[in-house]
Amino acid sequence: MRGFPNRFNTRQDVDNAFAVDPEQTAGRLQMMIDHRHNWHITAALADTETGVTDSTHRVREDTDESGAVVERYQEEWREDPHATLFRLGLTVAEAKQMIQEATA
Repeated sequence: MRGFPNRFNTRQDVDNAFAVDPEQTAGRLQMMIDHRHNWHITAALADTETGVTDSTHRVREDTDESGAVVERYQEEWREDPHATLFRLGLTVAEAKQMIQEATA
């Protein structure tokens, strides 16, 4: 590897990047921690159902070309098990520990 990597594909890539540029690697890990949540569909809603809308729930409406609502879904904001952080085999606690060690 030459220079700082454009992306991390394995945990070893993260470890190698810390040797090249600890500050930039810590920033990238923090970004992965911050972006590990996503909207997940929990149910399809009938036309008569209102669904729940709050800070962690929303109702998504899919429309056709004319703008008519075709489908409605209840979604929940939660951790995405397929987020880059988890794909690399890291937990949030491990990533925070790595960031803390790099910035100490």
